[in-house]
Formats: sequence, structure tokens, C-alpha cells
Amino acid sequence: MTLVSVVIPTYERATLVGGAIETALAQTHDEIEVIVVDGGSTDGTLDVLDRYTDDERVTVLHDDPNGGIAGARNRGVAAASGAFVCPLDDDDRWYPTKVERQLAVFGQRGPRCGVVYSGGVARRNGRVVRTYSPRRSGRIYPEILADFGLNPYSSHMIRRACFERVGGYDTAFPHGEDWDFCIRVARAYEFAAVSDLLVERRLHDGNRSQSFGDTTDMDLVRRKYEEEIARYPDIERQFVTRWYRRRSRVHAERGEYAKGVSLSLRAAVRAPSMNAALLVASACLGRRGLGLVRRLRARADRALAAGDTITGDADSPAKRRGDAT
Repeated sequence: MTLVSVVIPTYERATLVGGAIETALAQTHDEIEVIVVDGGSTDGTLDVLDRYTDDERVTVLHDDPNGGIAGARNRGVAAASGAFVCPLDDDDRWYPTKVERQLAVFGQRGPRCGVVYSGGVARRNGRVVRTYSPRRSGRIYPEILADFGLNPYSSHMIRRACFERVGGYDTAFPHGEDWDFCIRVARAYEFAAVSDLLVERRLHDGNRSQSFGDTTDMDLVRRKYEEEIARYPDIERQFVTRWYRRRSRVHAERGEYAKGVSLSLRAAVRAPSMNAALLVASACLGRRGLGLVRRLRARADRALAAGDTITGDADSPAKRRGDAT
């Protein structure tokens, strides 16, 4: 039977990490090893991990607390013995048949397939607030340069050979290390999906994922893959549009309505449906932003007619590249 390695990074998660370990050990596929990488917890997490001292299926590693999520994942992968590696965040949970069903897909697709992922749900206080439905499979490069689109990452099962071929997680990424890794895998391998919901994310105030308006991951991807993105005009356009939309939300949350609307419209210039983008901007900014929407829409129309663009953040990717559309 095929051994599957589950890598769980954790830090200060005494109330959560035990549930992640149990959900891995409860899989219908029996050949499982669980590798927990602790980043220097002081909140009782180690007491929870001590309960598994006598379980030969569970290995606990102690990592540099400054190594970040990418470093912890790399440490776990380096210690893994399985032919397949499954990342599992300490606040996520698996349904019992996840591993078994993904192994079956690998068996069908053969060595050309590097990753199998699945659908999932996100819950807050027991209520489903989001559903993740797989929408990509096969060769997903270069499309993955514009948008990760493979969430939840805890649904991934990765062929061990992928790490040997493309390397591990880039420790320069405090966020988005999963996106960067999958870009490199997608150059060489196909992706496959199980459409069913096999993973559950638990949303809470302590989630480590970045906020909606944070563009840290996009900024890092742009810097690392700028030349590749520029080779594909449609991909570059999609990337820049997403960047503007994210930044417009964070400006709106800060009460910087003019900047928020301006960036929403900047996204609209590049997007197929300007009306849809304007409606999103209005909804995000509320009644106070409606006047700005009307005025800036006229400005956007003039910009489109002239082949120009709207002035926005100086740090935008388009501004850095000469504001190309």
C-alpha cells in the first residue's frame, strides 16, 4: 500500500492542532504518516503534541520560529517518507475518504499528473460561508500566473517527485508560497481535481491567511515572474485587473473612498464588464461613494475613448511597467 505523508505546520495552536492530526489519522487509507512542524509554540501546543509520543505514525519536529510557513513546510517535506505529500493547515479538517479518493485519481492519470486537489467548504461558527469548487485541471500553465485558483491548499496531494524536480517552498514568501510552488509545478506537470467537497476550513480571528485587500502574494509573484507574465498579454491584463480590485477594497476599508473608486475603475478599464465592476465599487464604498462613481465613470469613458488609463496607486504593477494595458 502507498505511504502518504501529511505535513502540518503549527504555531500557538493548542486548541486546533490536535483536530488536524486526528483528521489525518482517521483517513480510510491506512498508510499515513503525520509530520507536525512546530515553530516554537509557548501556549500549550507542545502539551497537545506530547499526547502522540507513543504513536509511531506521528513525528513532531521543532523548527526555527522565524522560518515562516514556507520554511516549516520545507522541513516537513524533507522528513517525509511517502510517495505523496499532503499539506494540512492546523485549523483545517479532512473528510475521511480524501486521501483514498485522490490516490485513485493519481492511479488513473499516471506520472504526468503532479497534483490532485478537491473541493471544500469554509465554516465560521459552524455555518458554511464559502464553497470551493475546482475549476481547473490538466495543463494550467500559464493561466496560474494570473490567479492561484486552487484553494483550499489543504486539499492538495502532491507527488513527491514534484519537490525533487522543482524544489520546495520559497521562504521569501510570507504569503502565497503555495501559489509560487504550484506555478513551478504547473510548468512540468498536469493538475487533476476531485469535484466533491473533501476539506473543511475553519475560519476564526486567528486565521493566518492574508486579508482580502492585501496584495503581498501578488506583489511577490509579480516580482519573481514578471518576465513570464509579460509574455502573455491576456494573463498580464488579468493579473493587473485583480491587483487593482484587491487594492480598491483595502482603500475602501480605510475610508479612502476616492482611491478605492479610482482603482475599481482602473480595473474596469481592463475588465470585459465595466458596469459589473462599477456595481462592485458602489457596493463596497456605500452611499458616500456613489457621487465619486458617477464622476469617475465619465472619466473612465473618456480614458477608454482616448486609449488612456486612470491615474491610480504609484505602486501598481501597471505603473511599474509603464502603465501598459
